[in-house]
Amino acid sequence: MCYNASMDMRCGIAWRAPTEKHVQAMWFDDALRPAGLKADGGIAVRVVDPGRWNGLAGPDFKGAVLRVGRGGRMVAGDVEIHVDPADWTRHAHAGDPAYANVVAHVVWQGGARPKDLPCGVLQIPLAPLMAGGNWSTIDVAAYPQAVELPCEGACRRDMARKRREDIEGMLLAAGRKRLEGKADAFAQRLKNARIEDVFHEAFLEALGWKGNESNFRHLARLLPADEVPQGDAGAAFAAFHGAALLVEWNRVGIRPNNMPEARLGAAARVCSGLREYLNAFARCDWARKDGVKAAVEILRGDGAEGGFPSGMGGARAAAMAANVVWPLMRAAGFAGPLFWLPAEDLSAPVRETARRLFGRDHNPAIYSRNGLMIQGLLHISKELCGKYRPSCGKCPLAGCAGVAG
Repeated sequence: MCYNASMDMRCGIAWRAPTEKHVQAMWFDDALRPAGLKADGGIAVRVVDPGRWNGLAGPDFKGAVLRVGRGGRMVAGDVEIHVDPADWTRHAHAGDPAYANVVAHVVWQGGARPKDLPCGVLQIPLAPLMAGGNWSTIDVAAYPQAVELPCEGACRRDMARKRREDIEGMLLAAGRKRLEGKADAFAQRLKNARIEDVFHEAFLEALGWKGNESNFRHLARLLPADEVPQGDAGAAFAAFHGAALLVEWNRVGIRPNNMPEARLGAAARVCSGLREYLNAFARCDWARKDGVKAAVEILRGDGAEGGFPSGMGGARAAAMAANVVWPLMRAAGFAGPLFWLPAEDLSAPVRETARRLFGRDHNPAIYSRNGLMIQGLLHISKELCGKYRPSCGKCPLAGCAGVAG
């Protein structure tokens, strides 16, 4: 039986092929995923956990868990979804380090295995198993929110019994733990480098957002802090633009505001006055809301002289303050404990972790007004959900032991 990218031929009847979002929903939802999955060569595959639906650049699902073959060998890693197997090659995934941890290539139609698909990656076609199914009835707009996540239960029951102030206290503690860990990492780097050099590289890496972090880190090394013209944002912009020509940027799935060119102005503005910016951050009173807000406004730089505003909104600047500026100031001894941060955007890991803890229909106001609580959800996502899935019964939160990690 032959399948192609535009038609699904069954018994001589032509049917529209599903979109990639349809295939993603089939993989993610136990109620849609066909039984009896087999990879190339007839290898049996059972899905223990389909992974976290990734709405950003990189593989479609992160952290999946599969059992493979007769012995049920456990395989964990990322999953990439395509309608046509050849899309793996067309999208140049083989040379992209973001796809280095892919363990399964899930496709709609059967067909030849891409020559550049790594030999250890399972290719799993769905169409041969869907003859009795009707994918056209899938409401793709409802995914991934419509699906109850695997490994829900014990922690949610515990959260339902807690008072709101206890939940907030737990999330604040988790957020501080995450950011104190970042401060500890900066403290180690400061033992062997100047604060200007550490901030230069960390700030540029954070400008890369999702998809270009490593490329902006490479840019920081191509144009180190000592080589950025100081006191002249225009000259610094030209220097960064020239160095950026030597970087192979990732543009797939990157929003226009997050494109590398949109971030070079911020790099030029801040890195052409490193000492002034560091002094300004050191003077902020991080224990007070107005002090934290002042640091965020410094990062945004709206109305900055020289015509080089950051192009960052308040939410992105808040994330930069949380992940770079406060931890570095803390490591250098200029900031005390943190109690509040402006809200940042709710990323996919934040939304998914909140659903696990509080259910689909919870009120995001529990955590969305304080960026430190959002950082707490990120800590839980990485240090608890990321480590204990699918054995959630062993998670400290399931035993009401609080936040660990």
